[in-house]
Amino acid sequence: MQLVVRVESGDRTSTFKIQVGDGRKSFKWLALAAAQRFGSESPKGKLRQRERKFPCTNPANTNLVPSRCYTEDQDFFHPDALLVEQLQDGDHLTVEVAPRVYVDEAGSPVKSRWQTIAFAVSPSSSAK
Repeated sequence: MQLVVRVESGDRTSTFKIQVGDGRKSFKWLALAAAQRFGSESPKGKLRQRERKFPCTNPANTNLVPSRCYTEDQDFFHPDALLVEQLQDGDHLTVEVAPRVYVDEAGSPVKSRWQTIAFAVSPSSSAK
């Protein structure tokens, strides 16, 4: 099974074809894989001295965290749902990654609904 994943971060977007085997992987896995591929994109060719740093590079080896996962037909997929149960081979999916971590007045990170389910209360995060 292969999916076409569009990753959006602010005004930047990239599209990747991602092989997911038999589809028995979670949306959380797919979103993290897409975010990692998006973050590791690099410029092609040599960067000249006077050119600005390429905006796609990932500063200080940071990891991008997905904040939303959706298609044209469905605006939310549970992070622990299996891909094969919700999608077909060749389907298009969009993953949003936040260009930065937003914090509230107390300095705590503000998480989207998808992030809260995926990284705070999911069975895969509590199994460790």
